[in-house]
Amino acid sequence: METSDGASGDNKAKRRRVFASIGSGVGILAIVLIVALVHFSTASLPSSGFIHAAPASAAGPTPTLAPTPLLRWQNVSFPADFTVPGSAFPMALAPSDANTAYVCLTVRNNQPITPEIWVTHNRGASWHVVGHLPSSQEGECLLTVDATQPAAILATSTMYPSYNPNNGPPSPADASIQDFASVDGGVTWRSIGSGQSFDELATYQGTSYALRTDYTDNPADPIHLVASSNLQSWHTVDSDIGKAGDTVDSFWLNPTDGDILVHSFNGSLSDLWESSDGGQHWRQPAYPNLDPYTVAVQPPIGNEPWHLCVAQQILADPPHSYNLLACSNDGGQTWQQRPALNIMLTESILVKGDNQQMPYTPISAMNLIGLEADGSLLAAVDDASTATSTQPFGIYRLPPNSSHWQHIGRAPYTGGDLSFVPFTSDVIWFGTAYGDAIRSPYTIVAGDAYTTTYP
Repeated sequence: METSDGASGDNKAKRRRVFASIGSGVGILAIVLIVALVHFSTASLPSSGFIHAAPASAAGPTPTLAPTPLLRWQNVSFPADFTVPGSAFPMALAPSDANTAYVCLTVRNNQPITPEIWVTHNRGASWHVVGHLPSSQEGECLLTVDATQPAAILATSTMYPSYNPNNGPPSPADASIQDFASVDGGVTWRSIGSGQSFDELATYQGTSYALRTDYTDNPADPIHLVASSNLQSWHTVDSDIGKAGDTVDSFWLNPTDGDILVHSFNGSLSDLWESSDGGQHWRQPAYPNLDPYTVAVQPPIGNEPWHLCVAQQILADPPHSYNLLACSNDGGQTWQQRPALNIMLTESILVKGDNQQMPYTPISAMNLIGLEADGSLLAAVDDASTATSTQPFGIYRLPPNSSHWQHIGRAPYTGGDLSFVPFTSDVIWFGTAYGDAIRSPYTIVAGDAYTTTYP
């Protein structure tokens, strides 16, 4: 199972994070919990029409406890080198192997070192160094693991030699970027150029596809889906998508036949695109006219079509705000409304100009975690925030053809923007998202992460 989420910040200034990341500022004030669900019909949705639903104040059934045991999280073990005070090292998870993760270590004892590539093949139970990145730069090192080949990795070494912190945040023009590739799990590396960074990577029959940011090529339009046969010479394969005014946000590759599914944005609207010839031609499946907060994709198995779910949060004056949920089991050709998880949080706030209190009932955004192999949908929602809450996010399951969400556990709260990283093997990683500039859902902060199995 895979997911995309847009829970963070300013979407106009940077590419949207549409994987399962939850902003730390959602519903953290003192609140009283009220649970309400909304029943929706399952009529097919036209591709050009909005999804309509009753507001969340139309109360429905409360979630029922799942018949399976609650999720049990295990804190991932890390070497002491990964938890240096004042430093945060990105950990890259292997999308096709839930047990494998890599870390590029650039600092030891507060001193820069030749970047070391660490790996675990047992979900953090043990770690060891497998190689070194041939970079002399003192700066950040980011890894991107191939979604179909866990031993294929791209690395980006970035430093800002002329950056002056007094002038505000660094810009791409300040960066010195070196790029490297490994096909043996980080043991050996070769230079593949400079000036570009990679957020997603997947390979089919010798051709690799990547979501690349390259400010040296076109600073006004730096983000593209690209392809290569050697991980070095890349060419764009999203020109049809760009001609429509869209920018690729995420992509998925079918390892069986090489079919590519793209999720893109055009202003505030999002689109789906599909290609069966390596990006030479693109077609648009039907798509509900939504601005999704999260998108969950279950990659097809064999000849099965893509299974998809999208969710949107309708923001309005309470009690008229609510979440919407639509799913497709035929690659986006038709869509059905599913019962959204709407949880009302009552917060006491001061009325401007006096000392009286008034109730406020915002709806907590529903963050899709992923679609399981049996078709069940997993979602996380802030359902228990208080001023001292340490685990405000509940995890819920919606079985196929069911109108009842089941509460199956809570997420360990680590602070910051939180990321759920699901796998088709029913393993979930959980940790802190590594910065707004990192677009891959498989990159979280080393030193503070958890895993669990589902169910």
